[in-house]
Amino acid sequence: MSLFQLLFNRRGVAAPTPSAGSERDISDDDAGPSLTELLRRSTSNDQVHLVDTGAQAREVAIGLTRKWGQQHRHGAVGIVSTCDDSMSASLNDLAALHAAVDSRTVAIVLEPRLSRDADMAATFTYFQGVAQLCRELKILLILDETRTGLGRYETLLCEDRYAIRADIVVLSSVSEGGRKGAAVLSRGTRVADKHSPVSVPQHWGAVAA
Repeated sequence: MSLFQLLFNRRGVAAPTPSAGSERDISDDDAGPSLTELLRRSTSNDQVHLVDTGAQAREVAIGLTRKWGQQHRHGAVGIVSTCDDSMSASLNDLAALHAAVDSRTVAIVLEPRLSRDADMAATFTYFQGVAQLCRELKILLILDETRTGLGRYETLLCEDRYAIRADIVVLSSVSEGGRKGAAVLSRGTRVADKHSPVSVPQHWGAVAA
């Protein structure tokens, strides 16, 4: 099921029939304003950027964050494009996360669930702690909801379930035919800006929680 179908099914409305011969599930052009507007309104975000794959969506999120760091954090680049500059902190370990961030950090990336195993899911306390840390340091919170978004786990987005609001959310899905659809949602004027994907490795290259 495509991203397009998932969202319309979740909202209880009929999805328009895709055009014949379409090679992709969604894009800014062929999905049209219906999907972008429904995503924006359903998630209370200010901007929706549609792409083909989760990897491309992560690139857009990284590009937005790096641009924000250059404009608002004196050029800080806590999200970087090389493995040597990336750091990781164990899931549900707030002390380790606090120790990992520094003055160069511009964003924390949180993946709510690392697998289908409940033991690999972020706890409510951890969600709240990460959100509070981002507020205190005035840095961005990015949720990678490629595994969890669009109602896969009770709520439309995991941020709803855990009562937080991320600055950027990454979504992805795979259709029955193997084709993919993905989106980047951004909230607030500080990151809601038109942006083209940048060329970076297909990993977060950030303080990944």
